[in-house]
Amino acid sequence: MDEFFIEFAGYSRMCRRIMQYREEHSVIIRPFVDFRFSISLRDSENKWTPFLRKDFQYSPSVTIDIVGELKFGQNIKLICQTDLSKEVVESISWRNGASNSDTLNLIHFSPFNLHQTYYCEIRIGSKQMIQKAFKFSLKDFEDNLKPELKLNYYVNKHDLTVNLNWTIQPPENTKFRTEKFVLLYSEDGQDYKFPKKYYPFQYSKWQSANFPFNKDNKFFNATNEEECAKLCIQESFCNHFVFKYQIEPYWSDRFQSNCRLSSKTTEGFFPCLRFASCQNLKPAESIVSNNSMTLSILPNVTYKFKLQMRDKYLNWTNSFETESIFVPLSITTEKIGPEIISNNSTFSLKCAINISNVNKIVWTKNDDEIASSNKLYAQSESRENQFKYSFLNFKINNEKNFTQFNGIYKCKIIQDSDIKSFVSFYSEPVTVNFRLNDSLNFKKLTSNFTLPTLPGHYLSLGCHAYGSSAQRLDWLVNGDLIKNKENSNYFNDMLVIESETNQNINLVNRTLILKLSNNKPKMKYECLLNGNESIRSHFVEIKNFKPQIDFRIEKSELNKLKLSLNIVPKRVENQFEYLNFKPLKLSILYSENSTFNGAQVIYIAPGTLSRTTTSSINKSKRENLIGNLLKPEHLIQSCKLACFQFPLCQSYEYLMYDDSCNFYSTSKIETHYQETINKLKEQNPVTNLNLFKMNNDVSKTIEEQIYNFTFLMDKKSYSFCENKTVNSFNEESYCRDEIADFQETYTMENLTPLTSYQFRIDVTNVFGISEPYFSEVVNVPFKLNKILLHEISDHNKLLKLECSTDLLTTDRLKFRWFRERNLIESQDKNFSQNDIIDHSVFKSELIFHGQINQFSGHYTCQLVYESSETKLLTNTTYLFLPKIQPSFSNFEQIHLVKNEGDILNENCSANGWPLPNLKWYYNNKSLDDIKQNSEDFPHSSTHHRNITVMSYLYGFNLKKEYQGVYICLLNGVTPIKNVTLTIGTDDKDKEISNKESNIQPNKAENNNTSILINFVIGVLVVLAVGIIGGSFYFWKKKKSDINALMSYNRIEEELMTGVDNVNLTDDTQ
Repeated sequence: MDEFFIEFAGYSRMCRRIMQYREEHSVIIRPFVDFRFSISLRDSENKWTPFLRKDFQYSPSVTIDIVGELKFGQNIKLICQTDLSKEVVESISWRNGASNSDTLNLIHFSPFNLHQTYYCEIRIGSKQMIQKAFKFSLKDFEDNLKPELKLNYYVNKHDLTVNLNWTIQPPENTKFRTEKFVLLYSEDGQDYKFPKKYYPFQYSKWQSANFPFNKDNKFFNATNEEECAKLCIQESFCNHFVFKYQIEPYWSDRFQSNCRLSSKTTEGFFPCLRFASCQNLKPAESIVSNNSMTLSILPNVTYKFKLQMRDKYLNWTNSFETESIFVPLSITTEKIGPEIISNNSTFSLKCAINISNVNKIVWTKNDDEIASSNKLYAQSESRENQFKYSFLNFKINNEKNFTQFNGIYKCKIIQDSDIKSFVSFYSEPVTVNFRLNDSLNFKKLTSNFTLPTLPGHYLSLGCHAYGSSAQRLDWLVNGDLIKNKENSNYFNDMLVIESETNQNINLVNRTLILKLSNNKPKMKYECLLNGNESIRSHFVEIKNFKPQIDFRIEKSELNKLKLSLNIVPKRVENQFEYLNFKPLKLSILYSENSTFNGAQVIYIAPGTLSRTTTSSINKSKRENLIGNLLKPEHLIQSCKLACFQFPLCQSYEYLMYDDSCNFYSTSKIETHYQETINKLKEQNPVTNLNLFKMNNDVSKTIEEQIYNFTFLMDKKSYSFCENKTVNSFNEESYCRDEIADFQETYTMENLTPLTSYQFRIDVTNVFGISEPYFSEVVNVPFKLNKILLHEISDHNKLLKLECSTDLLTTDRLKFRWFRERNLIESQDKNFSQNDIIDHSVFKSELIFHGQINQFSGHYTCQLVYESSETKLLTNTTYLFLPKIQPSFSNFEQIHLVKNEGDILNENCSANGWPLPNLKWYYNNKSLDDIKQNSEDFPHSSTHHRNITVMSYLYGFNLKKEYQGVYICLLNGVTPIKNVTLTIGTDDKDKEISNKESNIQPNKAENNNTSILINFVIGVLVVLAVGIIGGSFYFWKKKKSDINALMSYNRIEEELMTGVDNVNLTDDTQ
């Protein structure tokens, strides 16, 4: 063969070529492409052989190997390999992994990786690429991957509930968080459905108009919405679905389906078209918050429940299916009472149900429901031992025609559940047929019992007989016939009434009503039939158990205008120990400056009969109107007292537009009374006690003997209503208030000084109001102590007057100071006033400013108590400050010789008021000025007692330079004492000291000369009788003033120190 013809076809192209004959030829091809080779040979004669054709495709091998242990939490590697030669392969990479090599590292292998698709890309040349997809096979991980669900359940047959409790064991090294929760139920072996309460989807409004066409969308044909929901639940990826009830042309042309599923959550929602149900999967936590749930079911139905969950990695737990659950329902009816009607006959139907959790029970007559508003019947329900009962009571005594009750009755139960909507169940029918009995019939009854007083409550003793021979019934007490119209104290608390009866029955009915407000001795109450036969006989005694108290007035804080009342109830030992005798309310009244017998004004202690906390009827407290009082004498104050005396009253309302009172009772106090009545009935089960209360039983008048002849008022709110409100409907003003609860300690503050108080205390409990308790008369003191004179400072001779009282309160109290009957005003700069509480004394200090000699005169102190109601003054106390000219005994001149290191101690004194000024000088220089320059130099100090001032000269560790002349001057002018000090014993020193002793200050020489001249003149004057008489007169006057001041100061010191007969001499000073 010389040559051959070759035809090559690939990628839909043809390639023809005539070549020289060779045994082998090579052609470059592409992988995964269909190729065809056609060959024909030609010989030398130019003849061609028939074509030989060969079709083939080359698929290079690409494998992905897993390196590592396939367990969650481990590190895994994926290695991509191919059988192509390295010269052909340009690169190997992973598209959805951050790897440009043939190896992809999966760190911490988790269930998330199981649902990912990994792509290995092998590039051949510039335009060719081989892609290999890899996904982990779930079969390899079946045991290690699937979370294990364990479910426990409990059936409560009486409550018709099923409690599901589950646990989930996730795969090792993983956590399970529920993303999809599926609970299904099967009823009587039918297909599984969603419970209505736990439907896993919710309606959604999707706005996007784009529908993503990818593998996370599927399309089905479903018969209804629930079937579409089931398809979405079964698909792990599905979180949303749309069920189209009416297929529009656009949809029907493209897709012959009405149920569309999707997994998209934020983008790419397909549109929610008209007539379509668009549903989103609910978050699992919105269905159940913990690993348990309780489902209500219906009786007489066999249930099975199936539970399965999925996490966010689309991993489903195993599906757990419960066993069959069945709760039988039993509804039985029975008749209670005879169908033969007689006097006081009672008849009812009882429906007993073996489950306690029943939504509604309805009775039917002849298949028609009996409404609760039907006046022929009264329906009631009760529970006992986890069973529920319904009673249909026939009101046969109120109707004339019995035949209207005859018929066929059924008990109907309407039950709801978390599984389905309401379902009805019926009992077996019961036939009722009433007939009349006309024979004489009565029941004899005898009893003997004792009751406590119960204000506002009554005891009902019934007596009845029926039949044609029953003529009349009469009640007697101790053999005397009770007549209602007879006005006698003997029958005041008794009343005989006739109850309304059915005219078709020959019935005689008489009921005796006994008021329990007051105690009564044991009496026999008897009911006679036809005047001769006793059919009722009761021995009843009513004992008084009204509260008794001990009280004590605590006066320890009376000086603070405050006192306390300690009220302690007495313990009552009697046959009613099982009852509660605790006081409920407290009333405290008080009079001022009189006793209750002669009081013109009586006040209510604040906080006892009024809380002032409520301004309108509090509906949350369930208050009930129980009484009304028209036009009370003292308006709102009478309302308070009437509410206190009315046992059941807890709050009152004063209507200002018509001057009337409304009284209310709360559930709290009514429950208290009801508990008392129940305990009494428990202790007397045979007598069948009928105790009841009547509304509007409030007294029409207040207790006359205390309040009729006094003007009752409350200082706080007599003519003004503090919590005044306006009715929003008719704009009628009214006051609202609540009675305070009992408290053992009551404190009364802001008492008025110089006032006497007397208290009246009343306490109530369940059994009534106590007898009034009257206290002793308590006087509140109010007086001042004597004015005291004190010195504030020795240096500047500041003085103060002090006025004090034993009261320890500054509220409403004020001190006032007077000088010569003129009030000292606060703006007077000569004085300052300071009112303080110091050492358990309330006092006022009047401090003098300026020269003391200008403050002589009479000073008066007063204490004023002032409030909005009154103004009181205490006693007044006085002090007189005289004026005495300064004087001293005689001028002294002393010469002292001291050695170095000795001590100097001299003094001078003078009398006078205001106190004179004494000052020492050294060599004509003030000793105070020298002392500032030398700490060791002799110094002086001044002291006074009463009107005498003394100045002391001290010197320690004397030195040579301290010698000289020391002079004491009175008021800086008159010398009193001259001391010449010499230090040392040699002659030279003595000579110097003698010279210095002759040196006197200029002021001293002038004064000595003046004294000598005065002495000479005095001798001459003595010869004249007139001058001697005048001198004697002035001397007596001066002596009288000194004695007056010293006498006052002696009395003052005796009061302060308790020391008598103090002699004010120079020695004692």
